[in-house]
Amino acid sequence: MSVGGLFRAVANAPTPVHMLLVLLAIFAGIAGMIGSFMIYVAEPWYERALIAGLGAGVPVDQSYWQRDHSESVASVFPIHMSRTTATQMLDANGFNCLAQTVALNCERKPRALCARTYTVQVFFDQADAVIGSKATSTIPRCS
Repeated sequence: MSVGGLFRAVANAPTPVHMLLVLLAIFAGIAGMIGSFMIYVAEPWYERALIAGLGAGVPVDQSYWQRDHSESVASVFPIHMSRTTATQMLDANGFNCLAQTVALNCERKPRALCARTYTVQVFFDQADAVIGSKATSTIPRCS
């Protein structure tokens, strides 16, 4: 290797500033991935009004894993509420619904591991007005 080649090799070697910038970029990338994952799990694009309105619920058969929220969901979906309003509220709160002639069967499964899954059923009369509702929630056994 000539002296000129050795000089070019030394001149092109990474400096501490370059190494610091590379490390900073790696840490920023990791922090961005962690932040993106946290946002993905938190689902901030959904309203939390319906789930907050369901409250703690009553344990079913003295079980911690399953709760009945039917009493509190009745105030969220009052009698004579229209099907359109009920559907919009469920959609805005992240529920996936299967529409039937007399009912909406909806479920919300959060992306977080071992998180409570909510199931809401809203019943309608011939005029598409609410005549009743019930809701349950279940925590999967994550053992």
